[in-house]
Amino acid sequence: MPTTIRITTTLPATPEAVWRRLSQVDTLRYIARPYAYFTPLEPMTQWAQGAAYVLSLRVFGLLPLGRHHIRVVLWDQDALEILTHEHNRFVKTWNHAITLEALPDGRTRYTDAVTLDAGAFTGLARLWSIAFYRHRQRKWRKLLCKTPL
Repeated sequence: MPTTIRITTTLPATPEAVWRRLSQVDTLRYIARPYAYFTPLEPMTQWAQGAAYVLSLRVFGLLPLGRHHIRVVLWDQDALEILTHEHNRFVKTWNHAITLEALPDGRTRYTDAVTLDAGAFTGLARLWSIAFYRHRQRKWRKLLCKTPL
């Protein structure tokens, strides 16, 4: 049965600065490690609405999970929203929404909302995903503090 998680943080940068980073594939690779290592199977540098990508996925850099498929359903810079539909051989549904909200002080409220279905392993996938997205958001804060845009 599908489950949904939602995790929010405040980032020390404007939505425009966060968006510039979101557009870069290397940002995903940086914020995901060491929980997940994504390696594009074809050269790619930026995400695009309507595009589909296939990446190699290794959990903790050690456990190969094979190909991870990402289809960008929505990439709306004006609304500051992204929606991807993803899957791999273990997780049949991984729908990920990212929303950005401008805060009055120039910072950004960043939210990851993920609906996932891994069949009998959905509970385990949910626990891993909560840890993974909390980690990603810590890495976002570290990245933006280190290299303000």
